[in-house]
Amino acid sequence: MSPIDLSVRCRKSPNFLGIICWLVFFGLVFHLQGAPVDRDHALIAATRWQSLTPNPMGKPAGKLGKVETFFNAAGEARFHVVHLEPAGYVVFSADDELEPIIAFSHLDTFVGQAGNPLFDLLHKDTENRMRHLHAKPANQAPALSQPTAKGKWAKLTASSVTCASLR
Repeated sequence: MSPIDLSVRCRKSPNFLGIICWLVFFGLVFHLQGAPVDRDHALIAATRWQSLTPNPMGKPAGKLGKVETFFNAAGEARFHVVHLEPAGYVVFSADDELEPIIAFSHLDTFVGQAGNPLFDLLHKDTENRMRHLHAKPANQAPALSQPTAKGKWAKLTASSVTCASLR
């Protein structure tokens, strides 16, 4: 059978068209969803952030320390806290559709427990941002002049830095 015969035969088959429609549908659904960012990628992003911004807000940032991940009630990671030594922290979102850096401090120690105003704010904020993302129409594109969150994540994680080199 020649390639032309096969092409005509596939176009006439109702199952073929149905399969193509389903593949396109699922491809779009999975493409539109953000990808989770794990703690290792948050640490890579923190390393790259420090190399790009050694003096954020005019002051040197501390040395990178441990990484803590915080989850919502459904068990989904919402943000990672990279502690800085001797003091400070950087909070990274746990989804590449959200802005990478969502909080930063030179001086304080992050207290990750309910009742801490910053912790409660971050929990509510990341939940609301995720809810907003899922409610946004699929055909709504970001403004051309503004970099996307995925683009910012790519900038922070696209380097020769690996988790193995950090350990």
